[in-house]
Amino acid sequence: MERRVAIVTGGSRGIGAATARRLAVDGFAVAVGFRTGAKEAADVVTEITDGGGVAIAVQADVSIPDSCAAAIAQVKERLGRIDVLVNNAGIFIQRRFADIDPAFFDQMFHTNVLGPLTLMQSCFPHLGEGGRIINVLSTLAIEPLPTQSVYAATKAALRALTQAHAKDFGRIGATINAVAPGVILTDMMKNAPPEALARVASETAAGRVGQPEDIAPIIAFLASPQSAWLNGRMLAADGGRTVY
Repeated sequence: MERRVAIVTGGSRGIGAATARRLAVDGFAVAVGFRTGAKEAADVVTEITDGGGVAIAVQADVSIPDSCAAAIAQVKERLGRIDVLVNNAGIFIQRRFADIDPAFFDQMFHTNVLGPLTLMQSCFPHLGEGGRIINVLSTLAIEPLPTQSVYAATKAALRALTQAHAKDFGRIGATINAVAPGVILTDMMKNAPPEALARVASETAAGRVGQPEDIAPIIAFLASPQSAWLNGRMLAADGGRTVY
């Protein structure tokens, strides 16, 4: 059988890299999306191919619609098909209420909302029975914090897109779902105060902060045939810290 193809945006590090590796183990040919981390993306590709898998690196700036469309076209040309899109790329910038301005707002929404939407639209004609869209959100979409309000709003908007377009994808035999991680130790958290991470850890059922490898299997499930009866849903993955 021809390998199914998965695209993972932001696949050069963190949750994206862990997801790319996991999907490769599950038999997917993986397109590892990156914006500036060419070396890191190449390292993920090498790790996958050295293990007998199939992977390519694809550069794109998800804040630019034409770049999104070009990346999807490149994956289709190089790998022959598209079955799964993991919308993981995004930016996390904190800003106090008084400092939110139009330029900051546009930057956040172009990258975290318009980008995923454009990628979904570009993938749609290539998907068929068993196609999967997985949008990576954040539990901040449900419980926003003051300095992260615009970031939280972008994730809430992406959740709304996930719910609103479930029937559009369902009509072609595909699904669209989302996973909302809690605090995960990625590059986004590298400047987090240790005491804040300790507090988060104490609030989880497992008594620790999450790792990218905690999220990748959940995304892999949503990419699999076993998730076919889930559509338009969000899975909160925060170690039992909160209840939704």
